[in-house]
Amino acid sequence: MRYFLTIYVLFVIPVVLMANDIVCSPYEIVPSLYNYNDQTCTSKKDLKMKVFVEKFGNKSTSTRWNGTTIEEMTSWLVDARMYFPKVSLPKFDDSFTVLIDKDINGTILGFVRKYRKSIFGIRILEDRKILHLTTHNKPKDMMQGTSVHEYFHQAQARNSLPDNSLLIDATIKKNWFTEGTARWFEDEVYDGLNTYIKKERYGLYILSVGINAEPVVYKEGKNKGKLKDINTRAYNRFSYMKLISSKCADFKSNLNKMLNIPNGTSDLSGIKNFQNILSTLSCSFDANLQTELNNDTLASSFVYYNWATLLKNDISKLEADESGFEFVQLDKSSKLDVTNVTVTDPHLHVLNVDIDKSAYDAVIPPYGAKSFKVLASALPKKDPLNSIDELKFSFLMVDGENKNFYAVAVQFHHVMVA
Repeated sequence: MRYFLTIYVLFVIPVVLMANDIVCSPYEIVPSLYNYNDQTCTSKKDLKMKVFVEKFGNKSTSTRWNGTTIEEMTSWLVDARMYFPKVSLPKFDDSFTVLIDKDINGTILGFVRKYRKSIFGIRILEDRKILHLTTHNKPKDMMQGTSVHEYFHQAQARNSLPDNSLLIDATIKKNWFTEGTARWFEDEVYDGLNTYIKKERYGLYILSVGINAEPVVYKEGKNKGKLKDINTRAYNRFSYMKLISSKCADFKSNLNKMLNIPNGTSDLSGIKNFQNILSTLSCSFDANLQTELNNDTLASSFVYYNWATLLKNDISKLEADESGFEFVQLDKSSKLDVTNVTVTDPHLHVLNVDIDKSAYDAVIPPYGAKSFKVLASALPKKDPLNSIDELKFSFLMVDGENKNFYAVAVQFHHVMVA
């Protein structure tokens, strides 16, 4: 898009700046009359790429986001392009627009969209060809992460498979995966930035509402559109994606399959498709744990995730090189009185708990897991090692180091054996 009505011009010979092999040139209105608000950026490292940057600034020396140059911002997009094929997303636009959007409010860093509405209310196809980034002076590292995050959404929308529909084009139910993987992708490209710490601040109790929970927002009033249940925040699912990425060696090579759902399916969140594909991957949460759960990969990932986050409060258990990120812990209301506790696995400390399954059907969502503190008095005086011959509904996890006790109840759309 070109803007000719409200532009800033310099009557000078253009200065073409170069940084990290990026070349950005202003739009030439007439000979020797240039509009620096409208530039085209290319890369010597990636000759196919052409980025049209609008409203970055009216001078050749303009910067955004605490000193970020237009060349530096463009180099972030090159980094993302180099990484897309590593996560099985070979298709993405070579030519696209970055718009520094004055209409973005102070709480949003950027977005892409499939459609926009005209001033007459007509829906116009934008097809995620425009990366909208904020004009507000946000920290550079946060905008670096946001730039690749939004470009990743475009790649999510470019890799359709035969007889499938793109998950990103489904309803809001798909956000857990499309936004969760986009936040995860930020840290994949820029592992040292750890942008999730600033953006998410802490890990939520995401499995308590279901890994694929639809965002629950206020429908009216002053908080309309804002999250009503913080645990349904889709972006916070990035930590679960870290677990799957680090423990399932072929997750990245199958990511594109997870971003597609069969035509005509009712699985609009993509969870069933995710579960089916996950069951075929080579995952190593723990051999003893997976044996205990009859090799149910999704169940194993849930129990392991709650162990790592609620019991250990340690993100390095999800991905070894991460640190400095805290997870919410169980409150006093999560205490559970149980009896007949027997040890079934001395390695992972997974124990069988004799409780009434029906009592938890209502509070444990499909594709979710809830954890409960267990009174120490409920534990056996001795630890008899008993083999189990059926999959139990609930599991008690014990940390022998600090003697905290948690029970993890797992439910997967009522497919687990009671």
